[in-house]
Amino acid sequence: MYLALYMAVNKKYVLEREDLLDVFLESNINLPHHKSSREPKDLLFLIEERSAVLIKRSSILEKNISKLKEQYEFQHTTFLEYLSGCAIVAGHYPNARQIKNPDARISAYFKNYWEDESMREIIIFTATIPWTLDIPQAIVHALLDKREEISKLNETDKSKRLSYINSILQQIIDEGAVLLPEDKLL
Repeated sequence: MYLALYMAVNKKYVLEREDLLDVFLESNINLPHHKSSREPKDLLFLIEERSAVLIKRSSILEKNISKLKEQYEFQHTTFLEYLSGCAIVAGHYPNARQIKNPDARISAYFKNYWEDESMREIIIFTATIPWTLDIPQAIVHALLDKREEISKLNETDKSKRLSYINSILQQIIDEGAVLLPEDKLL
């Protein structure tokens, strides 16, 4: 899960083997409460052998080097988005434990990503997977707060920004994850 979120946040959808192993090491440092008992290379081997979620991509030849580079990616972006949502809900990212309330933690995590197009599906997955009833509500309330914040601005692209936030809200509602209060209808 940490790997998926790392790749999504950093917009690195393909990682070379060494970078992938570094992310596994980083997760052990940043998430000592979820530390893997396996060495990163053994963990990678297990993932390759037992799942089709993370796949080795065609190796590329570096210029002037006679060595092939192994690269890895999620077989489908949906896996990356789903697992990123799982990581956010589970608190598998640095400093997640500083906010005890899961709903507040999730809203705080997305604070800088509400308008980031690359995080759109992750927000929607996080809101629509039936974790608990409170998580979708927390995300919707945070999106409504963001919508209100944008509506108070005096900028030319305000309508585009509002439309984007409304489209995320609409998709969450269409998935049946939550109902909006009547005074907040789209």
